[in-house]
Amino acid sequence: MDAKNWLHCKSKVFFCIIIVVTFVLSLGMINLKTDTDLVGLLPDTDAIKDEIRLINQLSEEFDDSQFYFLTVKDAFNVNNLKILNQLCKDLETLPFVESTINLFNSMVIRKTGDTFTINSRKINPDVLTDESIKNLVSELIDLRSSRGVVISEDGKSAGIVIRLKNDFTISRKIMHPTVEKINRFLFGVSDSEIQGNSLYYTAVIEKLISQYSGKLDIKLSGVPVFEAKSEEYMSRDMVVLILPALFIMIIVFFFNRRTVRAVILPLLSILLSLVWTMGLMGWLRLKLSMIGILIPPLIMTIGSSYTLHYIHCYYRNIGNFTNQNDGVAFVTKNIMPTIVYAGCTTMAGFASFFFADIKSTVTMGIFICVSILITLFFTLFVVPEILLLLPMPQAITDHNKAQKTGKTVSSLIRLTLRLKYIWIALYVLILFFCIINVRNLKIETSTIDFFKKNDPVRENLTAIQKLFNGAMQFNITLRSLNGSNFFMTEEGILAAEKIQNYIDSNVYIGNHSTMGFSMSPITLLYDIRKVMNGVSALPNPAHQKRLLLIISALAGSSKDIRSIIKHDGSAITIQVRVCSDNPEVAYLLSEDDLLRLEDILITDLGKIAQDDARYGVTVWSELLLTTRITGYLIKDQIKSLVITLLFVFIITLILFRSLQYSLLSLIPLSFAVMSNFMLMSIFNIPIDAITVTISAIAIGIGIDDAIHFLIEYRRCLQSAPDSKTALIQALSATARPIIFTSIALSGGFLVFLLSSFVPVIYFGLLIAFSMATCCFATLVILPSIVSVISDVRKN
Repeated sequence: MDAKNWLHCKSKVFFCIIIVVTFVLSLGMINLKTDTDLVGLLPDTDAIKDEIRLINQLSEEFDDSQFYFLTVKDAFNVNNLKILNQLCKDLETLPFVESTINLFNSMVIRKTGDTFTINSRKINPDVLTDESIKNLVSELIDLRSSRGVVISEDGKSAGIVIRLKNDFTISRKIMHPTVEKINRFLFGVSDSEIQGNSLYYTAVIEKLISQYSGKLDIKLSGVPVFEAKSEEYMSRDMVVLILPALFIMIIVFFFNRRTVRAVILPLLSILLSLVWTMGLMGWLRLKLSMIGILIPPLIMTIGSSYTLHYIHCYYRNIGNFTNQNDGVAFVTKNIMPTIVYAGCTTMAGFASFFFADIKSTVTMGIFICVSILITLFFTLFVVPEILLLLPMPQAITDHNKAQKTGKTVSSLIRLTLRLKYIWIALYVLILFFCIINVRNLKIETSTIDFFKKNDPVRENLTAIQKLFNGAMQFNITLRSLNGSNFFMTEEGILAAEKIQNYIDSNVYIGNHSTMGFSMSPITLLYDIRKVMNGVSALPNPAHQKRLLLIISALAGSSKDIRSIIKHDGSAITIQVRVCSDNPEVAYLLSEDDLLRLEDILITDLGKIAQDDARYGVTVWSELLLTTRITGYLIKDQIKSLVITLLFVFIITLILFRSLQYSLLSLIPLSFAVMSNFMLMSIFNIPIDAITVTISAIAIGIGIDDAIHFLIEYRRCLQSAPDSKTALIQALSATARPIIFTSIALSGGFLVFLLSSFVPVIYFGLLIAFSMATCCFATLVILPSIVSVISDVRKN
């Protein structure tokens, strides 16, 4: 067998292996799922594990579960109450709904002589009149246990609390039995039976609500809604972001060389890298978190630059060869150092994520690095093999296009060198502005800010916050230190009232309240006294224990009572909703305010309990736990930024073996990062859970241009008569690929503007801006500084 046939057979085997591996890994994508659990974004530390364990334990002890909050505007008229009654019945028939609290079954306290009864309210909407509805509203709004639950503060809207069953399993039909067989065979799972989740529950409830469209004005909110909409938007973004990104890549690739192979080869490299990486994640049964949703578009955008540089080098040099094999070999050898070092520096940016405390951040860093390695493999091994199978390009260079490009580059060079001191002054000015204004950057950490202002999720929550004094709650549990029935005694009741009075007096942050509706055994006692003699206060001491015994006895049959008191009186829980009285922030609390509120409560309530010395206080809920996510992310990213800079500096030091060139390579990066901070400061763009990752990512990606230029500049220095000529030659050789690479990167990231999440939109805008400013700094500011250094050396 001659060498040509041997190489042909070798190529066949190589491509067969690539096809088989691609097919196997693509199967893993079937098992790829999203994960909207915010708890998963917390660090995997012992302290966090202990807190999660405590929350789960208390949730089980007090029968605390997730719930939906549904409201109906202008509900209190004869016609709407009839429709509302049917809606409540329909909701209770849903298989995953354990129970509902509504005005038709809410707790009612009736005075009977000198005693009282507590029962479920029974209302027949068919016999209601305007007068009876008016009395009903007056009765409901007068009691703390009803106001803010089944009726709004203004008495015009009705509320429904929908409690979910635990461990509900969904059985569903599979349209394609083959998919089920593949899932069961490969992953040991089946799509025919899955655990109930917020996405399914919300879809079913929304479908039911849609049947009442035009009849009732209904709003739906709650933690399950946030989780469901986040998962829905994440899945939608997977398509919305990837397809336009592909379209932009195709346009950029086409205008780069206007040939089919210049479009197909980079596109093939990107798609295969995407399939291999995401398939590997699926095989490892990893889920895409709210951070991980950035991985697919990042893979496509980052990977485009390597193949783009290779194709540019191919077309620039292949005309010097008569043999395709020799030309491809030369191109691969010539461009490999630039691409490999660029890949290493980009990986350095994401490798810094390995040191994060948050598992999702680590996962993102690992698989972006894996995707870069895969893209490098395709660029340096697969693309050359494909080129060897293709004929030599017929028209290597279009004269007019080359002439236009040459004029553009010549103009750029003249502008750069003629105004070099102005460009350096611009760099210093941006540095000065950044130092002064970086402290003005705001940190916005509210989860609701993930959603756009006109998004129904945000609008519904805002309306419910205002009308029902809050929609999301945390809990304060008081527990007797000796395990007795302390809270069944007069002393225990008075001790608990001190805590309730503290809650009722509210906590103010920045002159605005932070707490709204609250419910506890104390508020129930207030309601009983109100019904008995019209005074909202504790009953007489002689009656208190008897009343609490009745309430605790109801805990066996009422989940609402069970959630606030243990039957033996050893512990009680106060349920509190967070709510601001500030309409400018839509009555919502930022995560920063929630953290401050938690600290204040732990300090103040802890002191009250310590002074009493008979009970302990625990402030708990997933709401408070997840408020710390952004703080952890910011801490992680500051650490990642420092590590990224260190990694990049070490890699460039190894590459150039020169401290001067290593420092020069950081100039475009520093300009891009500083420009980013300037943009955020001017347009009031906040630092949040996603935008905080920008600096480390921008450094890892943006260094590629500087490395490409400096490698070419050093190469030109070896043959050029002087540094100015070398600088002009380096710019002439690198300007085109750097500009097109930056356009591809910026265009790819601008696709993020189509995202459903506000932070992701900001992320795309800022990264695209970083790529543009990095390109500008590489082709204008960096050559200006290099030129000045050369002039100083001459003098």
